[in-house]
Amino acid sequence: MNIDTNSSKMKIRYKRKRNIFYLIMIVFWGTLIISSFIFSDFTGWSDYSVVALGAMYITIYSSNYIKQYLTVENGTVRNNSIFSKKVILSEVKVFKKFAGEYILQTDSKELRIDTNIIEDTSLVELDKRLADLNLSNP
Repeated sequence: MNIDTNSSKMKIRYKRKRNIFYLIMIVFWGTLIISSFIFSDFTGWSDYSVVALGAMYITIYSSNYIKQYLTVENGTVRNNSIFSKKVILSEVKVFKKFAGEYILQTDSKELRIDTNIIEDTSLVELDKRLADLNLSNP
């Protein structure tokens, strides 16, 4: 198996539409928070839930913007989510392309990559890197 163990870090980016959606949600919830401060006494539990939802969208957007979707580095692919999964490329036994997903399987792990949320240029880079695996698509 021919695997590029180049130590260069490659980030697979989210599509721009996804980031714009989170920005719109931040503006929406931010507007609700500000209007709650201005037009009410901000004492009910619903006022605090609006703040929590706004903070959640800011956290998700910040995490997605900084870390992006995937990181390919030192012969590994890591999903940068809350429940992050990491697969060592040299251990990949099966590589499947199915219904807009790439599935990387090792003996003990499985990593699913949703290609519908990956930016086009990043998808081309990911395809090049995964082509180095020389695995057939069953």
